[in-house]
Amino acid sequence: MSEAVKSTRFAWLRSIEPNAVLVKDLRQAARNWSVTGAVLLMMAIFFIVSLGFLLTDEMAGRGNYLGAQLFGSIAGVMMAVTFIFLPIYVGIRSIAERASASADLLYITTMSPARIIAGKFLSGAALVGIFFTAALPFMVFSYLLRGIDLPTILLTVGYLYVLNCLLLLAAMMLASMGIHFIFKILIALFVGLPLIIYTMVGALGTAMIAGFGGALSGGRFLAEALPLILTILLNIGLIAGLLFFLCVSFITPRTANREFPLRVYCAVMWAVIGLEAGVWALVEDEWEIFGYGFGVFCGLLAALGIFYAIGQEDHLSVRVRRDIPRNPLRRAVAFLFFNGALGGLILSCLFSFGGLLLIFAGLEAWPMLTGSSSSTHDWSEFCSGFIMLGLYLIAHALMSLWIHRTWLPTRSPMWPRLFFLVSIGIPYCATFVIYYLFTQDFLEDGTIPGIMLNSFYAMADGDEESVYAHLIAALVLTVGALVLNAKWIFERLKDFKPYERPATPVAPTASVKAAPSATHEGPTPPKLD
Repeated sequence: MSEAVKSTRFAWLRSIEPNAVLVKDLRQAARNWSVTGAVLLMMAIFFIVSLGFLLTDEMAGRGNYLGAQLFGSIAGVMMAVTFIFLPIYVGIRSIAERASASADLLYITTMSPARIIAGKFLSGAALVGIFFTAALPFMVFSYLLRGIDLPTILLTVGYLYVLNCLLLLAAMMLASMGIHFIFKILIALFVGLPLIIYTMVGALGTAMIAGFGGALSGGRFLAEALPLILTILLNIGLIAGLLFFLCVSFITPRTANREFPLRVYCAVMWAVIGLEAGVWALVEDEWEIFGYGFGVFCGLLAALGIFYAIGQEDHLSVRVRRDIPRNPLRRAVAFLFFNGALGGLILSCLFSFGGLLLIFAGLEAWPMLTGSSSSTHDWSEFCSGFIMLGLYLIAHALMSLWIHRTWLPTRSPMWPRLFFLVSIGIPYCATFVIYYLFTQDFLEDGTIPGIMLNSFYAMADGDEESVYAHLIAALVLTVGALVLNAKWIFERLKDFKPYERPATPVAPTASVKAAPSATHEGPTPPKLD
């Protein structure tokens, strides 16, 4: 075979190039002594712990549980290092790159935002793999001491690796947010750190991890272990995808249609979770799995979507307008997925109330699908509480947008998110104090319609009259908020149209002096040496 034929066959390999961000981050990590020192320190701790287990006098009294205890100790040390150190390391480096002094570096490259985030995530995942590779020999050594089997060890290591990568994505999302670094530190301390600790405690204490190994060795893998493993991986993958697209949206320029990939992914995730809940309900022959599971997911997705949407800008750049479809039907669908607070609010409501309609449609079709009764529970209470909370959230979101447009129109579009939280928390706290001063009793024993947080007491007690009172109050607040925002809603719908090139060129804002003609002598130019 000639050299020309060989070069033609493998010419496509020249187009494959490594991610530049991946190479840069790995090179920086290799030159950083903090990463190398953390790996060496972790291996030294592993050696000391393993040696201590072998030389201690209590070895004879531990029986067959010595391997399990050694594995738990090594896994605990590894989680303490990787679950805390690596997210902090990746988050700090991401914050430094997004700082005001070097933020332009994210936008002068020809790489897409998705490729930038993918490179940073892959570099973090590679660092996690290095730490886990250093710990794996000590974990496998615990198998020789008995008390634990190899399938449990491998599945646990894989489970912890996936959780660690998920924490890395969460740290990258926090670092990519366009807020002050002080708020990022506060969120990391009061939200991120408890989340990491909870993950560390629940990871090894999960009963299903201990059951995987027995299921593999006992011949129950296909029937019991594999469906659980696939379900866990699917849900973790969906959460990871959501965090990834949030990171991409945060670093995408505002002139681009930065919300389109995120909203499309949320729609896909909503459908996949609904399908997953329906399959598990059919397999287990329990309607509550789909009813409560999918309902809670729809409510949570809608609440987070409303909170996120009210911080979006309404201005559509020329770059975005060029992508708006001209067909009226396609334009109506595109309105839900393009930039803008109103589209995000409507899409979140569709996720919420559309999921509720699917739940009740499936409730009627369940006897025909399975031949058994759909449920013995009264779903009217669930429906009333679901609609009530949804209306409260919509009312608070619209009121926050109205306050921002009316009183602080020049401020950042993220201010409505602060108004949203304040409008929910402050009235409840004030009502709690006033109610206690006048009645000498706690607010949970009374019903005050219009206070969203007070409605949870009514739902917990199963008081139908209180729930209906809150439902009417939420409906009144929502209608009032819609009336106040009617003009804004109409303007947003009217403004969503494709870009039209102006028929006549726009006159320049500043007058330009004419150049001196050949017949009129202009000022003498300075003489150059």
